[in-house]
Amino acid sequence: LAEFGRIDLLVNNAGIARFAPFLRVTEEMWDALTHTNWKGPFFCAQRAAQSMVDTGVQGVIINITSNQQDGCWPGSSVYGPTKAALYKFTRHAALELSRHGIRVNAVAPGYTADAARNNMPNRLFERLPLHRFATYEEIADAVVFLASDKAGYITGTCLTIDGGALLPAAPENRLAPQPDS
Repeated sequence: LAEFGRIDLLVNNAGIARFAPFLRVTEEMWDALTHTNWKGPFFCAQRAAQSMVDTGVQGVIINITSNQQDGCWPGSSVYGPTKAALYKFTRHAALELSRHGIRVNAVAPGYTADAARNNMPNRLFERLPLHRFATYEEIADAVVFLASDKAGYITGTCLTIDGGALLPAAPENRLAPQPDS
């Protein structure tokens, strides 16, 4: 605001990932995940939206969630719900802010190149229908699109970029019938 006098775009990209079995989740872990992944983006969006309304800017807010907002993974009983809350908030904010011409959307990445750098097992590639991780550029391109005028009629939705990771119902189930290739 000091530099440009207005806010046109907010990308809520800050977040942390911590995983533990449900029976071992601590209150400290719960607070850290909830405050960073849900509370922070909520109030940051509120402040940006208030500025947009005050200055008459028909801006854009984009929340970075995760495909774990829809899928379930072991050890994700806190992380997944914080991302699901952020997506649900995205939809509510889109509804409320639409009368001000403010669009609110989300992007839900799956595994990214960062996971590969952290030596994720090769078996993950087998589970992904596209057999690779997303690049940072692919995630950024989705954000740029949603922020652009080309997405001017898109609000209250989420673009999942996970290489189809959520498509198989039980990819590890070797007993499931396999289609002929």
